[in-house]
Amino acid sequence: MTNIFTGKINYSISNLKNNNDLSFIFKSFEEYCDDLISTRTGLVMRGVDGAPDWYGYEMIIWKSVFKYIEPILKMKKFRGKNELLDGMLSLCLRKEYGKGRQSLVMLIGKYGAIDYASSLARLIDDPEISIHVIGALTQLKDLSHFEQIKNISEEKNLTSKRTYARKYMKKLAPLKLNQE
Repeated sequence: MTNIFTGKINYSISNLKNNNDLSFIFKSFEEYCDDLISTRTGLVMRGVDGAPDWYGYEMIIWKSVFKYIEPILKMKKFRGKNELLDGMLSLCLRKEYGKGRQSLVMLIGKYGAIDYASSLARLIDDPEISIHVIGALTQLKDLSHFEQIKNISEEKNLTSKRTYARKYMKKLAPLKLNQE
């Protein structure tokens, strides 16, 4: 069944001419991901040293984002706020996509618009994607969640989340000072 969906994605991409076509690509990608969630539920990688396990659908979604979506977003005319990134954000908000959402968040941070920051920030406490959300907010230069991320950066326990929050602070604290 997966071949049908990848064929639809490839067909949508081959017919991509302008921003109006982005919604077709998103719909094809979403159908593909939904199929993966229902069919690829086996464990593909055990977490090491407390890291979470990865399920088949998560790994395939993660890789597929870079295979199908990133090449489109690399084209300047498809960056910023658009229907494809709106759709990718809607997938980020769906917990059933699991760790597969990490790559979606990363691309929104890299190619998206600041408009996505407030929706992404709602996911800061989601343990599967929190560090990627902070990384995306850093790339988007979002200062609207500065205090929340500052508090994370000041936590006592050494975690990857705190490390990403400190990178955010290092990069965006000077911007915050200039804003005041």
